[in-house]
Amino acid sequence: MRGYLSDSEPAVRATAIGTLQRLEDEDSIEDIAKLVADPDSNVGKTAGAAIAIMAPRFEKVDETVEVVKDLLPRAKGKPLANVIEAIGKLGRRDSYEAIIEYLENPDSDVRANVARACAALRAEEAVDALIDRLR
Repeated sequence: MRGYLSDSEPAVRATAIGTLQRLEDEDSIEDIAKLVADPDSNVGKTAGAAIAIMAPRFEKVDETVEVVKDLLPRAKGKPLANVIEAIGKLGRRDSYEAIIEYLENPDSDVRANVARACAALRAEEAVDALIDRLR
């Protein structure tokens, strides 16, 4: 089933993610996490939702956060917004440090996801930066 994660069709990738999640395939978490930055927004959102459920269940939040954070420098536009959203959903509070700089991104979806992720992470340390951005 994991082979379908690299299929050329976005619908097949998204279906594979959902199937692996339902099968509780712990070994697929890293591969699914890498799809958070997929060029197809539906695939990225599906991957983000799946790892938000799977990583805590298998006590792999720290490793998964690191995989997703590694996607930040290469992601642009909607894939970047999806990466930031996934970081927020994973819930590791200190990960706000990796996303706070994206408050200066020209894409409003990216900036909005930074604010939402910081809220989800309950990152009080990010409040000043968020307020400054609103001024």
